Amino acid sequence: MRLVVSMHHVPPPDWDASLAVAGSEAGLLQSSFWGSLMAALGRGHPLYLTVRDGEKVVAMLLAIHSNRSVAGKGRALRVLTTLVGMGRIEFSDGPVILDGSMACAAVDALLEWLSRYARRQGVRIIRSSGLSPSSPLAGDGQLAAAYTARGYETTPWATYLVDLRLDEEALFMSLDHAARKGIKKAGREGVHVRALTDWDDYRNSFLLPYLGWTRGAEAHDEDLATAGRIWEHPGHHELYCYYVAEANDGTVLAALGMYLFNGVATEITSGVAPAAIERKLPAQDLLHWEMFLEARRAGCHTFNLAGVAPQPASPKEENIRRFKKKWGGRHVQFDRFEWRHWLLRSATHLIGFVRGRHGWADANPAKAG
Repeated sequence: MRLVVSMHHVPPPDWDASLAVAGSEAGLLQSSFWGSLMAALGRGHPLYLTVRDGEKVVAMLLAIHSNRSVAGKGRALRVLTTLVGMGRIEFSDGPVILDGSMACAAVDALLEWLSRYARRQGVRIIRSSGLSPSSPLAGDGQLAAAYTARGYETTPWATYLVDLRLDEEALFMSLDHAARKGIKKAGREGVHVRALTDWDDYRNSFLLPYLGWTRGAEAHDEDLATAGRIWEHPGHHELYCYYVAEANDGTVLAALGMYLFNGVATEITSGVAPAAIERKLPAQDLLHWEMFLEARRAGCHTFNLAGVAPQPASPKEENIRRFKKKWGGRHVQFDRFEWRHWLLRSATHLIGFVRGRHGWADANPAKAG
């Protein structure tokens, strides 16, 4: 069997139709929308790869090839990447496997193609966030072995997938007691959830509060400009939804977004206001519950809670895991993958050794004091 990989810089005419047929095997980050968005934001140019067995397409992959700088990441890394180059390829929710019986062969064919492309184009890093978590093949050990055989390092990751096919009462009872208690308390305290449908409302009620909670008083002009370009990008409003939880006086207590694709709703941009924490208002509990119901009404069968560390290494990671676990979802563990050119790998190890030996530190003014 000889599989053939073809590459296109624009999506083939049937690209999105094939993703629709693949169902929950395919995530948004493999769509032509995502490829065009990354190009519009200057994040890289898309590579649309198809794997064929004769005339039959058995797998698909959208990868983003980027040569963006690493300014602000530390002096040692900037010097290192100047010397050895920083071209990189990244992809998520993929590959999309259309024929499960050929999954390993298709993945290996794609990795071989990427290896040749990396040599020709000076790519130094290839990163994958793994298959779509809702794929039946997520966490497949044989697929992971195909990566490690090609020199990729693996990092375990996980998420919780909530089954939205239950009726509303059964869905509510499937939640842990802590989640149900939080939803009821927020309702009693007058917290309500509101969808945001125009830019000014989204900017003022969602983005600015969220950036203030997560990044403090620093200037947010660049973040707002990027968010504005995403908001205006063709197709965005059909895929993305944003909500806030507010107190009776209009104070924004929490913010949460989601995107909907192939029957799966995936949460993004979760934030909670210090005021909610101080007043012990479980605004995110009510926000998640209302978004489950919104996703159900939109025809979604699954809600992806978007990632937890399988083995929490800090109190923050443990708190995130505890919060997401209480929604009664199915725990799915999978691998993320990274390949680095041997020059970059060797130089990184050397810098780490010298730092440890001599106590060097990056001269990053943002970390001073």
